[in-house]
Amino acid sequence: MKLISLIKNLFDPPPEPIRKKMVYQLYHQTPISLSTLVLLTLMYAAFLKGKIPDGLLLGWLIISVFLTVNRLYDTYRFLHRREHDDFERWRRRFAIKAWLNAIMWGSTSLLFLPYLQDNISLQLMTFIFIMGIAGGAVSAISFDFKIAIVYLFFMLIPVAVYFVVFMDAMGNFMAFLIVLYYLLLLNVCRISAHSIGSAYLQEEHLRRTQTQLRAKQDELNALFQQAPIAIFYFDPSFRIIDANEAFFELFKVDRSRLLGSRLESLPDSTPFHLAKKTLAEGAQFYSGAYRSSQGLQLWVDAKLAPLRDASGSIVGGIALIENKTEEKAARDELAHLAHHDPLTELGNRFALKKAMHALIDSPKHSTDFSLLFYLDLNRFKQINDSLGHGVGDQLLVLVSQRLRSHTPTNETSFYRLGGDEFILLVPFVAKERTQAEELAQHVAQSLQQSFDDPFAIGELHLHMRCSIGVVLIAPGERNPEEIIRHADISMYQAKRHGSATVSFYSPTFDRERKERFTLQHALDHAASRGELRIHYQPIVSIKDNRIIAAEALLRWQHPTRGLLTPGVFLAVAIESGIIDEIGWWVIETVCQQMAQCKRERAKAVEYVSINLNASQLQIHDFDTRFIAILERYRIEPREIVIELTETSLIENFDLTRHMIQRLQERGIQCAIDDFGTGYSSLSYLKRFSFSVLKIDRSFVAEITEDVKVRHLMASIIDIAKRLGYRIVVEGIETDAQKATIAAIDDNIYYQGFLFSKPVETEALRTLLSKQITS
Repeated sequence: MKLISLIKNLFDPPPEPIRKKMVYQLYHQTPISLSTLVLLTLMYAAFLKGKIPDGLLLGWLIISVFLTVNRLYDTYRFLHRREHDDFERWRRRFAIKAWLNAIMWGSTSLLFLPYLQDNISLQLMTFIFIMGIAGGAVSAISFDFKIAIVYLFFMLIPVAVYFVVFMDAMGNFMAFLIVLYYLLLLNVCRISAHSIGSAYLQEEHLRRTQTQLRAKQDELNALFQQAPIAIFYFDPSFRIIDANEAFFELFKVDRSRLLGSRLESLPDSTPFHLAKKTLAEGAQFYSGAYRSSQGLQLWVDAKLAPLRDASGSIVGGIALIENKTEEKAARDELAHLAHHDPLTELGNRFALKKAMHALIDSPKHSTDFSLLFYLDLNRFKQINDSLGHGVGDQLLVLVSQRLRSHTPTNETSFYRLGGDEFILLVPFVAKERTQAEELAQHVAQSLQQSFDDPFAIGELHLHMRCSIGVVLIAPGERNPEEIIRHADISMYQAKRHGSATVSFYSPTFDRERKERFTLQHALDHAASRGELRIHYQPIVSIKDNRIIAAEALLRWQHPTRGLLTPGVFLAVAIESGIIDEIGWWVIETVCQQMAQCKRERAKAVEYVSINLNASQLQIHDFDTRFIAILERYRIEPREIVIELTETSLIENFDLTRHMIQRLQERGIQCAIDDFGTGYSSLSYLKRFSFSVLKIDRSFVAEITEDVKVRHLMASIIDIAKRLGYRIVVEGIETDAQKATIAAIDDNIYYQGFLFSKPVETEALRTLLSKQITS
């Protein structure tokens, strides 16, 4: 078993790293040695010719030459092999045929020497041939020690056997020398194989190391070239050595122009100064703007670090550059959005807060007055609700543009707080209060004038007005929130006084606002608590005092303040938004009371007029809901007249005219109330085409003393009657007033305290009953 294992071990391949190299060397070294062996074989056979039986010598010669030539053929094939051939198969082929060659030469001592015992010279020549071929083979086969062991064994051991068997004691000594020579050659082969194997292993290790280094270098180069950030190297003289693709893509520069150029030659000196500081002080970081040689405006983050060799000496530097241009733009955009209204591009509430803190922290604030204007657009909600938010947004943009064009000083700043509210801040305008007040009046007037022209949006021409609250910011005031709150209060005070009003802040506004808040809170629940009342004021013929109609007037029976008229709480209702709810309550209650009169067959008037704010007509289904109430109580459309004030009609004309037309088409009559208090334009009488014109009490108050007022009254009545209006004069309180108006035209109607104050339903029935009796 040990012998079999030993023989098997001889055929085991050498270590993998040197196998190919060893086999290659075996075949590479054999052409010359094999060619020499063929010549030696032929020479040896020639020397033995006639001394050895011809058949034996010829057989040996043919086999030996054939083996040697076949090995030469194998060498040729190996050297012209395909790269993927099995090296181990070639090694086995080489070993077997080399061993067969050794057997053929080793056998000569046993086959031929017995025939040459009498010929010492031929015996010596045979020994020399065998020893020489064995020694010469060492240089060719020592690459593979296992092949050499067997090869030399087959060459030399038969000679030792010959000396032991065929010779005397001297032969034993010769056999010992042969074995010693065998061992010597083996040691030479071992040393040679070990040296060559070590050399091969070192060479393979070097090759693998170089391969790994090249792979690592390729990997690093690929990483360098494919890195997503720009990288470049520079030497101690600040000359650019290399840069990756991201660098050239970022800066849009040609490689041939860049490499070798010096950093100080770049248009922007930032890289040179950073590189210089890096080599002098160590790693540097830069985040900021950079202008490239191609004129690109970039924002970059750059990290620079020195490069050192094995001894620690600086040999250059490396820079890593990230393009942060888009991120910077995004941050700037976010910062802009954080401080600006995205629709109008004006400053927002946050920007106003910063500006106010900057103002109060300024040294000038200790000596100078500043101004703050709080603007609110009138009727903006109605425009949004009826024309859509798209039109509303366009209107806000146009308003912001127009406000910018009325800037009183270069330091003035505008802000939009949301919705339709704007703020104008004018810092440090004067050291004296009177001067500051004068400038505030001038600026407020300029702002109001900026709304004189209509705002054109497509085919729409919207007439807008604004209410302005003004605060004089006194030197030393430290609470910006309180300043803005005062401006807000002032603006609402202006809105309560009507369109296009300016209101300067007064400490009394705080008390009034608190009272209004309390009133509003109570008004929210007035209808549900049964506190609202309907009173009626008769409308009578000026000729004979016959009651022909009545105006329904709202009253609020306040728990603590008693009976309140709309003049006290109507503005609060409009401001809080509950005016619509109250309006529907009035309509419902009037129709309910009219239906009750019909059921009781009580004397009824021709119609009852109901006061509504024109903004209520902007509800898209107002007409449908209104008619539904009439039908529920079986009230004819002709029995109800809707009164709308001249001012609210003018301000809401574009938004309400379609609803008014729809109401008129369904038989609802409309009246112009308080005519003469608004625009007083007679042209509107034709545009409205209403049924009733109610002339405001302001004309009546002076009609007995002022002839001009009488002429104006006569003109209004004449024009209105020509346009088909029924005329009602409001506020007649004396017989003289009644007589004067009757002298102008006695075919009209009036209402006022002269005939009756507003009364409850039962009182109105009583008046109607008296009229029947008389």
